Amino acid sequence: MALEAGALGGKLLGAGGAGFLLFYATKDSKEKIRKALKLPEIKFSYDTEGTKVIYEEK
Repeated sequence: MALEAGALGGKLLGAGGAGFLLFYATKDSKEKIRKALKLPEIKFSYDTEGTKVIYEEK
């Protein structure tokens, strides 16, 4: 359905009942894909700092 709505590709991420569908698409196709799948958009950004410790139990 996503490909028919304009997605150029996609990837299933995660496991179990809490995964994500990630699609590669043009900005013009984004809304059409979301409406075709009836799924919410979850915005994200990339982190260029790499892995870091955010909690350390002492």
